[in-house]
Amino acid sequence: MDPILTLRASFVVSGLIILVVRALNIPSLSSGFLNYGSRGTSSSSASDQSKDASSRSKDGTSNARDSLWFIQVPHSWFASFYVTSTALSSYWIFEILTNGSVFKSLALAVTDRSPHQSMSTHQVFLVWALMSIQGARRLYESLYVSRPSNSSMWVGHWIMGIAYYAGVSIAVWIEGSPALLDRKTPQLTDLRFTAPTFRTFVSLPFFLLASGAQNDAHRYLASLRPVSPPSSAAKPVYKIPEHPLFHTVVCPHYTAECAIYLALTVMAAPKGNWINWTLASVLFFVVVNLGITADGTKRWYESKFGEASVREKWRLIPYVF
Repeated sequence: MDPILTLRASFVVSGLIILVVRALNIPSLSSGFLNYGSRGTSSSSASDQSKDASSRSKDGTSNARDSLWFIQVPHSWFASFYVTSTALSSYWIFEILTNGSVFKSLALAVTDRSPHQSMSTHQVFLVWALMSIQGARRLYESLYVSRPSNSSMWVGHWIMGIAYYAGVSIAVWIEGSPALLDRKTPQLTDLRFTAPTFRTFVSLPFFLLASGAQNDAHRYLASLRPVSPPSSAAKPVYKIPEHPLFHTVVCPHYTAECAIYLALTVMAAPKGNWINWTLASVLFFVVVNLGITADGTKRWYESKFGEASVREKWRLIPYVF
């Protein structure tokens, strides 16, 4: 099967499943599948819910599927997503530069493509480098910027996150397969600097601006939480963000994430295309996932601080949603 079509279908179908779960609005399903972090379950409440599920099971009112939602992992495991991202970025560039067997098996499986319909090698290496920087920055933020938390996430979220970054690590180069295979001998000169195209001239600053904004937002959010060990019994103190980035949008760090992938989608467009459709499918998944999470965040702020606190703020995309 063509890996390009497989990746596109996987991201689009995953996004549609999330939309369907949200539309069905079944509390027992949505609470486990869509909520996490401060909007999800703390370690203590997860334990209590698990006990409740166990007691209901004894009464015959629940089953094994109910118990599945209560398998939680520490929210700090988010860092493993970015370990996966950076590790696989390193792996794939090694495979590409050495014409490794795994790279060749995937690249040769791409059908109905020619070097004239491909990303250029320079596009591949630029987009790969930016995705590597993104993964490394997020790993650094997870380890050294984010504050310890007692919150947890459903194990399914963790598995999906690992699968997502594994897919993205391939998506950034797969549409350049024909050009990469057309090279006679991989050389370090493939990484040399060349004058940017107009597309790169526009999308690269956009990527850097979005990355900087996301870093600012993450650092600010971390500053709102008091420094305390994750084992502390004290409840976290939440505040309404007042940073300029939060004046219009509830979750500007999510907005920045979408902007980052939009920049990569445009930057990685193969010859004759305005966008890279494989990365566009990634962007679709990101917008759906973060859009629903941002909606939950706004609802959480409303319940915590009152509807007026976020009444004039958009969830994810200003003047759209």
